[in-house]
Amino acid sequence: MLKHALSIFALLIIVCLPALAADRPGTLNVAGSSTRSLLFGVSASAVTATTQVLGLSGAGLSYYITDIFFFNNVATAQTINIISSTTAGNACATSPATVTPNVVFGTVANGQWVMSLQTPLKVTANSALCCKLSTATSASCLISGFTGP
Repeated sequence: MLKHALSIFALLIIVCLPALAADRPGTLNVAGSSTRSLLFGVSASAVTATTQVLGLSGAGLSYYITDIFFFNNVATAQTINIISSTTAGNACATSPATVTPNVVFGTVANGQWVMSLQTPLKVTANSALCCKLSTATSASCLISGFTGP
């Protein structure tokens, strides 16, 4: 029994060790893909209008959002959400698509909303990401995740 278990362990080391050795910090393998993914963490602080936080992800690549943080900097009621667009550089103004529902903040300053997703939220391929505010007040947003096919 022990000999059989050691044989299986040795086989696992032989098969898995090259793959583990090939990994490097800042990369993440997406199941079923030989393409390495890049981790990202971006933020927009004290913005007063819809603001692009990530440019186009690239042909055949999508952003996968794993964590979201919104912060209402002022005592003004507003909503914040993430939108995407396949046109970069214009604050997602051309054909925006809703990525997250609106998060509603009341009239209390320093309100915050944090979401850590167990299942990453996939964004349409080759899209830019923006934080959208409902009013021209001040808010901050942070988005993290990875890119992949």
